[in-house]
Amino acid sequence: IGFFMVVAGGFLFSSTYGFQLDKKRWRCREYSSVFWIKRGDWISLDTLPDVSILSGKSGFVVRSMSNRATENTTANYTVYLLSKTHRTKVMVKRFEDHGRAKEFAESLAAEIDGNLKKYSPAVSAQTRRRR
Repeated sequence: IGFFMVVAGGFLFSSTYGFQLDKKRWRCREYSSVFWIKRGDWISLDTLPDVSILSGKSGFVVRSMSNRATENTTANYTVYLLSKTHRTKVMVKRFEDHGRAKEFAESLAAEIDGNLKKYSPAVSAQTRRRR
């Protein structure tokens, strides 16, 4: 039983998620890592020419036995690499401050010769037919 607890602890301790940029081969990937082995598909940076910042909120609610609720929400700003149609997006990094997110997005766009754009995905033909 001790062996299984060590393996489970190692799994929890070594599990991470992240973004990797390979400028030599002009590609990137989102990866998950277990026991320090990274897994994720590489995507060419030629297919991801745009950089964008999307805002969101995350939080939780705690309820007591007397049904009182305490809410905790925080705003976050996530930098994404986007395809030309903005239908495909790859998360790069998440920030709690909009200024830092914008600064990072501008430097990333300059680094990959991309464009900092507002997120506006193209409407597909299938969606137009439904409307």
